[in-house]
Amino acid sequence: MADLDKKITGDWFEIGQSYGSMYDLEQYFKPSPDDLRQTILDIRYSVEEGIIEFKRNVLGPVFAFLDSLKFDSKGLEFLGKEHKKLSLLMFVILIQRLITRGTIPLIKADLNVETDVEKDIKSIVQDINS
Repeated sequence: MADLDKKITGDWFEIGQSYGSMYDLEQYFKPSPDDLRQTILDIRYSVEEGIIEFKRNVLGPVFAFLDSLKFDSKGLEFLGKEHKKLSLLMFVILIQRLITRGTIPLIKADLNVETDVEKDIKSIVQDINS
């Protein structure tokens, strides 16, 4: 049991060190495009309570299962099946943290770059020709 506690503590430390940027999160969790699409849809369909509803939908079955372990220790493979969902939930929570810390902006800032499009196109064409 002590080894398990050390492993859990080590995993949490590693996750805590890897949430400094969106790139770090993607490298750590390695979500597949299909998993990301499904997670986005799940969040989008959580219309009544938003992100809280999404979190409850992921965590609810896990907590119900853990509660059932008081009476029956069968079915531990359930946690293995839920691993991907829990990993994606942690990914979403850490993205929320990056947003609240200001690391990821909520909206794109307007660029105040004044350029003459025709002049830029002409210079590009001249560069290509040369």
